[in-house]
Amino acid sequence: MTALSPVRRQSLPDLLAEQLMDYVLANRFKPGDKLPSTKTLAAMFDVGYPTLREALKKLETVGALSIQHGSGIYVSEQLDDWFISNPLGHKPSAELLLDHLQVMVSLEGQVMELLAERATEEDLGYLQALVDKEEVAKSEAEIIDLHMDFHLYAAKATRNLVLYELIKVTSKAFGQEEQLLPKLVPVSRKDYEVRVQIMEALYRRDGSQAADLIRQHLLDAIETLKTNLAGDQVQEKDQS
Repeated sequence: MTALSPVRRQSLPDLLAEQLMDYVLANRFKPGDKLPSTKTLAAMFDVGYPTLREALKKLETVGALSIQHGSGIYVSEQLDDWFISNPLGHKPSAELLLDHLQVMVSLEGQVMELLAERATEEDLGYLQALVDKEEVAKSEAEIIDLHMDFHLYAAKATRNLVLYELIKVTSKAFGQEEQLLPKLVPVSRKDYEVRVQIMEALYRRDGSQAADLIRQHLLDAIETLKTNLAGDQVQEKDQS
């Protein structure tokens, strides 16, 4: 008979963190709402300040609460997230960006198919407005922000919570990699033209074409990234 590992006993701060989350959810606190003071919370849960501070810090680390010194404790915008990225972060790399894009090919294609089926006219109007702004955008940074808004809103408009959360968490977890993208795959007029074609397909409720367009666009970016990475490796060898 295989020996079982001993059950880890839950520490008081861990237990308090769970109770605090239960309190937030039971009282229907929303992102941005302010919690009672630490003095009030300590009295409510009958704990000392050190235990309370550690529990609050744990909840802040995972993104559930935001502690603003001199102001108070607030429910974080990330409270509704079903997935939480590694709070310690990681070193961004072009190789990880490549992995990220390869996964996004499948996810973004699924978004387009569902979007064509479920998006309201208001949803399409909002996405069209983002594309129109891209046409007259004056900086690369502005265009990148519009791209991110387009992808996140498109995922939300599918009304598929799991798909939306997957898109959202990958954008957060690999945000550092996405910042590398313009350096390795420069923004071009083709990006705008592809979104115009995608919107035309969505207005026709042609999810297959919209999905094909976004997949091919990402596959082209992947090939460009691979080419640039290969060139960098050759250059490094020549310099060594």
